[in-house]
Amino acid sequence: MAGAAGRLLRALAKARRSQDKAFEALVGELRWLFPEYTLVLFGSRSRGQAGPTSDYDLAVVAPEPGCLDKPGLASKVLEARTRLGLTLSLDVVVPCPDELGDPLVAKMLEGCRVLHDGAGVSERLPCRPAGGRARTEP
Repeated sequence: MAGAAGRLLRALAKARRSQDKAFEALVGELRWLFPEYTLVLFGSRSRGQAGPTSDYDLAVVAPEPGCLDKPGLASKVLEARTRLGLTLSLDVVVPCPDELGDPLVAKMLEGCRVLHDGAGVSERLPCRPAGGRARTEP
């Protein structure tokens, strides 16, 4: 039994590394497509609590003019995933900078990790500094 469990754990770890590489490729593409937007990983993956079937939760904070078409922006992110041939499970939300102070948005982003800060809003996010604890005040 230990042999089968070990093989399963190794397979799950390999699948996770593969998904993480695919997500990194997507983030690189999004940085190039939307350099003025802020990309934020949130949810179980940002908190280090992801399970084998956890998806990636990505907030794309658009500068004010980009907030006019939130569904369109979310669709462009998902189209980029498809164009790269990636199959990772991804949820996308598009908060505007003025929504970052909303308690519901702040709770959703708690423990987040800023991947790219093109909109210059990282100080307003309840994200974890590199190697530290989450900030409690946006």
